[in-house]
Amino acid sequence: MIYIIGDSHSGLFNGYEGLVRDNIIQPQYGYDYILENSKFILLHNTGQNTFHSFDKNFVSIRTGANTAYNMITKVDLVDEIIKEYNIDKDKDQIVFCYGEIDTRMHIGVWEDCGVKRIDIIKDIANRYFEFTNHYKSKGYNIIIWGVIPAGPHGGHKTHTRYIKPEDRNELSKLMNIEFKAKCNELNIEFISIWEDLIKIGNYYHYFIDSIHLSYSACKSLLHLKFKDYING
Repeated sequence: MIYIIGDSHSGLFNGYEGLVRDNIIQPQYGYDYILENSKFILLHNTGQNTFHSFDKNFVSIRTGANTAYNMITKVDLVDEIIKEYNIDKDKDQIVFCYGEIDTRMHIGVWEDCGVKRIDIIKDIANRYFEFTNHYKSKGYNIIIWGVIPAGPHGGHKTHTRYIKPEDRNELSKLMNIEFKAKCNELNIEFISIWEDLIKIGNYYHYFIDSIHLSYSACKSLLHLKFKDYING
């Protein structure tokens, strides 16, 4: 099984092909929900989600609005998830899915403080891969999901430096370069659809909203990228 542990973008893998352009974001781990009229209704706060993935190849687990930069502080949470889902070191893969929030919000904040963009990105990568390598060193099969291209607009939680999607794409490109280099260094697999979507040109029809990709639109591409791990 492939376990996607990430921010709200982990919902790309939940397999939901709903009636309203997949207007579903994976519920946060630790909360139980029911699905009613295409909305999640909170029941209580405990354990695994009652909302399960519809794609038999993936289990989507959303940890919350976490940055790649801060995942090194979330080891206890990820340890709990691994235990709760009984993730197997031999049979399963863990895909870490973080970084979009860093590009949309936090890099611009640090730039405002006078830090150079490339130094910020390298610092993010160093901290993120301290976190990911912690699990690789424990024997888990780790895959890093690349930062996706920017959606048509970033909403109210986008730094003013990066309102334009083309500017955010400059950041996501640089982040993926750093992530891929770290993966090569640590012998961790890196999988991304950034270049595939950028080559399309106007790719915004792949999105369900201003920042999240649609499973329906990306299904074939996801299965192609993960063909070595899925059962069809």
